[in-house]
Amino acid sequence: MLLPMSKNTPQFKDVDSRVDSNALEQEVLAYWDSEKIFEKSLEQNKEGEVFTFYDGPPYATGKPHYGHILQSAIKDTVLRYKTMQGYYAPRRVGWDTHGLPIENLVEKELGYTTKKEIEDDIATFNRKCRETVFRYVDEFTSTIKRIGRWADYDNAYSTLDRDYMESEWWTFKQVWAQDLIYKDFRSTPYCIRCATPLSNFEVSMAYKDKHDLAVYVKLPVVGEDNLFLLIWTTTPWTLPGNVAVAYSPEVEYVVVEYEGQRLILAKERVEAVLGGEAKIIKPISPEQLAQYQYTQLFDIPVEQEGRTQPFRLVVGEHVTAEDGTGLVHMAPAFGVEDFEVGKKENLPVLRTVDTLGNLTDNVPNWAGRNVFDVNKEIANNLKERELLLKQEHFKHSYPFCWRCDTPLIYYALDTWFLRVSAIKDQMLKNNEQINWIPEHVKQGRFAKGIESAPDWAISRNRFWSVPIPVWECDNEECDERVCVGSVAELQEFSGASDKQVEDIHRPYVDDITWACLKGDGTMRRISEVLDVWFDSGSMPYSQWHYPFENKEFVEGSYPADFIVESIEMTRAWFYVLHVLAAALTQEDIGLGKHKPAYKNVIGSGIIFAEDGQKLSKKLKNYPEPEPVLEQYGADTLRFYLLSSTSLGEPYRFSEKDMRSLRQNVYVTLWNVYSFFVRYANTHGWQPGEYKASENILDRWIVARTQQLAVAVTEYGDAYHIDTAARQFVTYIDDLSNWYVRRSRGRFQKPAGEVEMNEAFGTLYYVLVELSKLLAPFMPFVTEEMYRNLTSGSSVHLEHLSKTEELTDDAKQVLEVMDNVRDRVSEGLALRAQAGIKIRQPLQRMVSKPVVTDRALNALADEFNTIIREEVNVKEHGFVEDLPEGDGYARSESGRVVLNVEITEELKAEGIARDIIRHGQMLRRKAGYALDDRITVVLKTDNVELQYVITSQESVITQALQADTVISEGDTDEMEEVKIMGAILHIGVKK
Repeated sequence: MLLPMSKNTPQFKDVDSRVDSNALEQEVLAYWDSEKIFEKSLEQNKEGEVFTFYDGPPYATGKPHYGHILQSAIKDTVLRYKTMQGYYAPRRVGWDTHGLPIENLVEKELGYTTKKEIEDDIATFNRKCRETVFRYVDEFTSTIKRIGRWADYDNAYSTLDRDYMESEWWTFKQVWAQDLIYKDFRSTPYCIRCATPLSNFEVSMAYKDKHDLAVYVKLPVVGEDNLFLLIWTTTPWTLPGNVAVAYSPEVEYVVVEYEGQRLILAKERVEAVLGGEAKIIKPISPEQLAQYQYTQLFDIPVEQEGRTQPFRLVVGEHVTAEDGTGLVHMAPAFGVEDFEVGKKENLPVLRTVDTLGNLTDNVPNWAGRNVFDVNKEIANNLKERELLLKQEHFKHSYPFCWRCDTPLIYYALDTWFLRVSAIKDQMLKNNEQINWIPEHVKQGRFAKGIESAPDWAISRNRFWSVPIPVWECDNEECDERVCVGSVAELQEFSGASDKQVEDIHRPYVDDITWACLKGDGTMRRISEVLDVWFDSGSMPYSQWHYPFENKEFVEGSYPADFIVESIEMTRAWFYVLHVLAAALTQEDIGLGKHKPAYKNVIGSGIIFAEDGQKLSKKLKNYPEPEPVLEQYGADTLRFYLLSSTSLGEPYRFSEKDMRSLRQNVYVTLWNVYSFFVRYANTHGWQPGEYKASENILDRWIVARTQQLAVAVTEYGDAYHIDTAARQFVTYIDDLSNWYVRRSRGRFQKPAGEVEMNEAFGTLYYVLVELSKLLAPFMPFVTEEMYRNLTSGSSVHLEHLSKTEELTDDAKQVLEVMDNVRDRVSEGLALRAQAGIKIRQPLQRMVSKPVVTDRALNALADEFNTIIREEVNVKEHGFVEDLPEGDGYARSESGRVVLNVEITEELKAEGIARDIIRHGQMLRRKAGYALDDRITVVLKTDNVELQYVITSQESVITQALQADTVISEGDTDEMEEVKIMGAILHIGVKK
């Protein structure tokens, strides 16, 4: 094997043994910028295979948090890795600019308190939204750039761009043309603070524990004396909207006597609700229940035209006896099951709450009051009327608005839906084409989410978003509707000028109308805007203004090779991308048929504080990113986030753990690198053509490096970036604490030119290869290493070598060295069990053979030397039959025995080792060069210690590079130490 020769055979730049990561990274960032290294990395691969990446657009309404940094680290690592494999990997970033995060911010700044205020001044409101969305872009981008993420920041897309919005209209029209868009009146998740419906997947994003007032209410049965239906609800505010009670034919119901009244409830719930005092009088059949009517709870007007009789019992398939009373209060305006049952039974819908969550005027006692403020008063009202059996506080998991953190309600209103039910089977089939990380998400959370997904509520009753491109005739007798798929189409229909369509947001687009061709009426745009998830779900097409521009590029690079965001996006961005891809590829319109939006997807875990709580600025339970980057560096932060937790699992951000990783990985690597540069410069070594070393440690570290390359490539290609990163942790430990430590003398004082070339040539090869493999994960320190070692312009312009399977020789070397290290570990364990310090020499250790191959058998002496020095024994041998007897300790595996007897001579050697250790510290303290010869001063009044000094003098002088040992004299450095309980004065003089 020939190891690489540098292009310019450099004299290496001196390297400080202590690394200032922040200063190093700032220099590298400046270098990348001035030399346009990112642009060069793209340009050199432009003719290569395209690797497509979609960037999930974030909101720039604040600084990036650790979740953004984690995902950016994964994105950058994968894309650098693919670029170094030769792929052309453009990486355009984008910004999410519509929706409630911006609206909420602007509402506060403009002082609006009602939706009507916004509606009356929508032009000002949306203009302010446009001005606000990029307020934090510079700060956001600065942090992301600081961690080393390469991207095309100057060509970022924004969802507010007209080109983006026009492509979104085109997407909507393709879905519309397949009859996948419809309007319906139904109960949907609704935020009273934002005054808009939400989609089902948005609801699943923000459940919290909530304490509610639960009430057991008695409904008087009509025509029966002292007989009541017993219902239970955790939302007393919905009781004015009650129109029915649901029961199940599968549940057994009974009449009970309780406190002088007769109550109807499920038999299974009697004891849980009423305790042992209730007496069951008789069973009651489903047929009997179906005949009952009850008295309306509150005097609310009911519009019954075209509807069936309310205030009766109806069958509900969702009813069980697992909680409550087995009889379920039904308010069709405020619940999904309630609405579906009400629709089936043709029951009236009492909308007793307005769009802001306040009770309406037809609820006189509490008109204008917020639904969450009246529960206790409603309970008191029922109590005064003797209709409240009891009340209790109930803790349950409840959905909150993921944008404004307001508890959601279910609310019946007109909403536009995308018919997910029609493409659900295809979505499941498309999912089979996707590689998911973590793997269990594929058939677990994602597939199950598709299986249970209702149709997607895509309309929002809001302002700052993409207007739904549907125009309707305002003549109530006309049913004409037109879906517009482009700006040009809109101009064709309406005759609007170019100036009128410069901005197609509200209110400007709402002013564009035309005469209905079917009759007397005007075509006006419907008032709703699109769910912002439709924005982000359209990004594969809209970011490139497809199909109006870049048609060949988009179609040639679709679907994406890779996407990554938080695991929370499984039922959000990942899901909406999947929905729209399934809809758009029902037929081949250029994107292919039945294609998913992406081939490989990583769902990164949620980051929590060290105490397990959610990261919170209020609690101050995590360090701000900027000081962390300054103190530890981006390489450390990136590598910590990439390697510390398996992808998809929750993170616990621990500064202590990050500090430990920095020391064990980053600093250890730097120490090896600085060690190499120091001694290469000391000996004037420069790289050149070099034949592979025969030294077993050199052969081992080369094989170990090849093993690392195979593993990193295997895991990297499979998008297991976390596992790939962890390969470096053990490797760098092996490199430093086994190879370099075992080979230190060969670098400090090589025994001739051959040994020098073998040792330095091997470590040079290893460090260059390591810098390339590690570059996607730690882009800064590897750049510094590579440029200094090779004089190359950038490690990120290198291509990773194609990895091949390890040769049989490499496998054998690795296996044997593993066996040798196992023997060392077992020997050290036996020393520890006997309570013998490592500095105390022992006489003998014997091991089972570690080698079966003849060629490696010839190296038995080298393996013996390694084991002797590591375990600190004078003799070691490999034998089949291990000795037994007094003085021998045997390992649990039965492969190693160690003689733990300590003779007087061995004891003296051990004490000498202690003296040598103190002498070496004094040499360093005095600042001596490695080859400086010295005099050692050793003075003690202890006879036994003096005997050790005399008998071990040659050992001491050789180890400390001393010409002589004296008991008195001047010194450059002196200290008093305690050895064997006695005082020893030790000094050094050059």
